[in-house]
Amino acid sequence: MDALPLFPLVLVVLLVSDGLLVLLALYVYRRLRAVPPPAAPDPAPQIEALRQDMRGLAAALGVLGQRLARVEELLERQQERGAQASGGRGDSERRGYEIATRLAARGCSADELVELCGLGRGEAELVLRLHGPRDERQHAGS
Repeated sequence: MDALPLFPLVLVVLLVSDGLLVLLALYVYRRLRAVPPPAAPDPAPQIEALRQDMRGLAAALGVLGQRLARVEELLERQQERGAQASGGRGDSERRGYEIATRLAARGCSADELVELCGLGRGEAELVLRLHGPRDERQHAGS
């Protein structure tokens, strides 16, 4: 029964402690609200850095474009040289066949055509059949 007179005292202590906790919460809330939020970083330096990167990339692209143009020029020159070289080879081959035709008409053998004109054995025999002396062509046809 002695506990009953202490009940109002405990109740008062609890109410006072609750009030102090509410006051402390309000103080912390106001204190946090009073602190300004951190300022957003200024984007100007980042933008300038990106612009410099873009300028560098544009310059590198220009250099690559020049190199590509040089490579294209070199390829065109090599193609022209190749065309000239193959054109010369075609002329020499043509002249070789003309000489082989004349020699075959004069009665040269297939072995002589191979040696003198640089023809293959089959080519020499064909030239002889087409352009050799008429009497040999008639015998070959029979």
